[in-house]
Amino acid sequence: MSLRGLSVWALLLAVGCDGKLVVDRGGNSVSGASGDSASGASGDSASGDSASGASGDSASGASGASGAGTVIAPDAGKIGEPCLPEGLVTEAEGYATEAVIKVLARCEPGLSCNAQGKCAAAPDCQQSRGVCVMRRSTFNQVIYDSLHAQTGVFALAASDSHVYWLEYGTHDALGNYQHDGALLSYRIADGTTTTVASGFDGPTSLALTTTHAYVVSDGILNGQPQASRALLTGGGVEPLQQDPFSTEEGFPAGFTAVGSQAFWSTSTGIYTQTASSNAVQKLLLSTDGHVYPLISDGTELFYSDYSASGFAVIRSPIASPAPQFVAASSGLGFALHGDDLVELDVVLNGSQYGTILSRAPKSGGEFQQYRPLGTGSPEITIDAPALQVVGDRYFFIVRVSVQDRDGNYGGIQRRVLSAGFADNDPPIRLLEVPQESHFHWVGTAVGLFWSDGRAIYQQPLPSP
Repeated sequence: MSLRGLSVWALLLAVGCDGKLVVDRGGNSVSGASGDSASGASGDSASGDSASGASGDSASGASGASGAGTVIAPDAGKIGEPCLPEGLVTEAEGYATEAVIKVLARCEPGLSCNAQGKCAAAPDCQQSRGVCVMRRSTFNQVIYDSLHAQTGVFALAASDSHVYWLEYGTHDALGNYQHDGALLSYRIADGTTTTVASGFDGPTSLALTTTHAYVVSDGILNGQPQASRALLTGGGVEPLQQDPFSTEEGFPAGFTAVGSQAFWSTSTGIYTQTASSNAVQKLLLSTDGHVYPLISDGTELFYSDYSASGFAVIRSPIASPAPQFVAASSGLGFALHGDDLVELDVVLNGSQYGTILSRAPKSGGEFQQYRPLGTGSPEITIDAPALQVVGDRYFFIVRVSVQDRDGNYGGIQRRVLSAGFADNDPPIRLLEVPQESHFHWVGTAVGLFWSDGRAIYQQPLPSP
């Protein structure tokens, strides 16, 4: 997608942010458990999630219930109180995106459901098989909303074996930045944490090849984005040429890798660089502005382009670049799975949005909608695609406007879900949190990792 095209969907997503997208009576109900918009509950079940005999508040997930079925205490999900129960949710009932969703036993953000079924502070990951804290970041909140007063975790990325992240660095008591930004890694197999590289000046964006981490800093020293790369095995930081990374907001608009070779998008085109020390960055393909996402199957690049006729997926061989039209696109981000492209489509269900998974042959052909995914509109950001494919699973993020238990507007909720390509099991809602500006996530083969800036959490995938 061209960044100028992001403004089209920014307008759409803004509708969700100002409270005009309404999830009826909470939009989150579990059969025999919590939720609203149901038979035997108050409110209209035409949109949102529904269940038999339940009502409550989906904004925090800590909901009360009335009518038949399990009664959920008003304080359920809060620290020291019972966990919210697992169950099955019917979202967008009666609409094209209607889907049964599995919700897990859960608590408010930052808490974990312990062995006694009570909500407690999330333990370190070495001590828990449920929601746990992988990293407690060095975080000092100094004049947090002022220029360059950032701190905490700023980006997440993952390989098959590790999770990587950036920590922006710290400030002294007067708010002076200490130039101590760092790249760290977490080995999934044994929980070992390592500082890969340090000394970054305000690192904010991260992408990986098999050999290097590519980092963009926000230019806290001179107001200009600064690009560099570091070996994943450790060692020095290699500065990169400035021009190919003079990107909007300091973020690469798109990045992909074929093994150790990097590809990224800028305002002038798609560049590439090999893993060799001091390798030259070469312009591979000229484009009309940034393109996003940018992905590869090893022999071709695929990216989304925007024009007056709408969004389109374009492909180009790496060996002999030549752009070719693949399919018209929703513009909400796409990924590769086998010989298919998969993307998220958004559908208006009455007064709210819903999401459907679509697919098209990567060789060319129309996208066909094939799996409803329930309530919400995909959240588009430049540093984390709304759809991520990991092996035979996919992860996706949506935003839902919710109401509190009294029927009042309860804000915007982020939900991250995962499902398999090889089965028809219900998608699993791994995370539901209030929308915050400081939020990063990445899907892996073992589960979801996410951060609120202060810590990095893991939600393992449940056993079959």
